[in-house]
Amino acid sequence: MTRPDAEIIDAWYRKVTAMQAHEVLFETQDDDGEYTPEAQALWDTIGAADADILNLDVVSLAGIEVKLWNAMRHMFHYADEMNELMARDPDALLARGESLDFDARQLLSAIKALRALQMREG
Repeated sequence: MTRPDAEIIDAWYRKVTAMQAHEVLFETQDDDGEYTPEAQALWDTIGAADADILNLDVVSLAGIEVKLWNAMRHMFHYADEMNELMARDPDALLARGESLDFDARQLLSAIKALRALQMREG
C-alpha cells in the first residue's frame, strides 16, 4: 500500500538531496558567472521538486507539512538554519527564539500543531 502523499514527500527528499549535494560543490560558477553543468543539474532538480511540491494536491497532514517547510525555504539563510530546515526540525529552529522572523516562528508553530494532530489521529 502506498503511503498518503508519497509523491510530495519524495519530492521534498529529492530537493533536500540536491541542496545538500549543491553545498558540497565548492565552486558552483564558472569565471563568467554561469553555473557549472553539475550545479545547473542540481538547480534543475531543486526547481522540479519545488514545482511538484507547489502543484501536487495533498491528502494528509504530512503532505501539508511538506508544503509549509518548502514555503519557509527562503526564510533561512545560514547553513545551520538550513540544516535544521532540511531535517524538518521545528524545535531546533524555534530554540533560536526571536532571532527568527515572526512569520517563520508562526509557521514552525503550525508545523508542531500539525504533528500533534497527526499523533492523535494515528
